[in-house]
Amino acid sequence: MDWGQVLTIIFGIAGFMSIFMFLINKRIDDLRDDMNKRFEKLEKEVDRRFSSLEEDIREIRHLLYKVLGVESKKGD
Repeated sequence: MDWGQVLTIIFGIAGFMSIFMFLINKRIDDLRDDMNKRFEKLEKEVDRRFSSLEEDIREIRHLLYKVLGVESKKGD
């Protein structure tokens, strides 16, 4: 085997590996983007639920103040 064949094999393997790594990195970036979109959507849903829960707790607190005859705090 002469040097031309050896270099051809080395460059072929290097080219194959570079294409393979490019595709793997692209797939990882796509996966990262997808996960970021899912987490943003989930974060909005959790924020919405916490806001609803805070409103419910505030309403329950005001009802308890009325039932127990206690004056509510100024901030509520």
